[in-house]
Amino acid sequence: MSTQPALPRKVMGALGVLMLLVICVIGGLIVFLPNASDDEPASVATEAAAERAYLDALAELDPALVSSEQVALNAGENICQEVETGKEPDIAAKNAAARFEVDESRGAELVAVAREHLCP
Repeated sequence: MSTQPALPRKVMGALGVLMLLVICVIGGLIVFLPNASDDEPASVATEAAAERAYLDALAELDPALVSSEQVALNAGENICQEVETGKEPDIAAKNAAARFEVDESRGAELVAVAREHLCP
């Protein structure tokens, strides 16, 4: 026979209730806490829509600006980085024109299109 005293029934019952409560709380957290991956499809769709709007706006200015969509997107991202870091507007415009290989007089409108559609 065992020499250990049996735990009283009330203690065993309380431990059982406590375990059940812990399981319910953990289960509730798993079910009700927002999942970061749930937001990803919306943000990816939003980013894709912004990129499409940017490319469409560039094409309205001049279809040649989007002859390579990836090059245009990269140039737009570079414009946004310059704007975000506080680059002087005239320098950002000059750089934008150089990226798109167009006359410097068009740089300001390229910056404006990027700011409207791509830059956060």
